[in-house]
Amino acid sequence: MSDLSKVDPVVSGTPYRVVAVDGLPPAGLADLCHDGVVEMTVERGEQVATVRGSARGEDDQVVVYEKSDEGRAKDVRTWVVSADEEGLVAIENGAF
Repeated sequence: MSDLSKVDPVVSGTPYRVVAVDGLPPAGLADLCHDGVVEMTVERGEQVATVRGSARGEDDQVVVYEKSDEGRAKDVRTWVVSADEEGLVAIENGAF
């Protein structure tokens, strides 16, 4: 059974700044697209959340499929990540 207690709460539809991908500052969207589990740390004000799952590129954005159990089990949320002049922005789209 999946352990959803390890999934951080977030506000749907609200932009979060991506501050780390796999423990490093992100250089661009390509950092999210690799085989295996991707770990994305996002911030919104004082709130910090860790998102783990798989990702795939789509045009000028990346879709991250957040999963429970360290990013290996049940789908939890879908995030759309895009780039702006300050870096990467992730929005949990709330439609699954």
